[in-house]
Amino acid sequence: MSQRHCPSKKRIERFFLQQGWKHALPNIDQITQSWKPAEDPLSSPRIRHLVSSQLWKGLEIKSIPDKGRGVFTRRAFKMGEVVCDYHGDLLTAAQGQAVHESTIGEETGYMYFFLNEDGEKMCIDAHQKCQCHPDIDVKGRLINHSRKPNLKPLSKRLDLDGDKRDYILFVAKQDISEGEELTFDYGVNKFQFGEARDLDWL
Repeated sequence: MSQRHCPSKKRIERFFLQQGWKHALPNIDQITQSWKPAEDPLSSPRIRHLVSSQLWKGLEIKSIPDKGRGVFTRRAFKMGEVVCDYHGDLLTAAQGQAVHESTIGEETGYMYFFLNEDGEKMCIDAHQKCQCHPDIDVKGRLINHSRKPNLKPLSKRLDLDGDKRDYILFVAKQDISEGEELTFDYGVNKFQFGEARDLDWL
């Protein structure tokens, strides 16, 4: 039965029949009255804790010849599992564009522009270490680009100790094996920021 929507009485009755239950059946009215939606796994207490602490498990940063650094798995991840988040300072898209234009070289590649759940244009600026984790090299910002990625980014608004803000969660697009490099599609190309501009970070 659906976890997000309260099942109808007919659906509950069909479920009872499918299970072969005939005696001492639960009261259907009590079931529908006490039903609550399952918690969204993308905003579970565990995910909120990991976003807040940045203590994501099963990930490591490695140097890649001629590519810089990347993030690799130290364990397997199942399709749909949250792997980590893209962590940095949250800005409006206009603020992010101003920062982008004043940033040079590889650092321009650490700006993530997106639409939040309200359709507002936002940006996560990770070109420097974030204010909330100045002593941690957060892993999400080091995930490299691929046109055939194994991660998909999802915009999610999370409440961390009463502070509601937008985050980007990286979710496994497929089963990911131990030792694989994590990648996502940046959604840009070398012509998007001016004709034939050299984007070293892409």
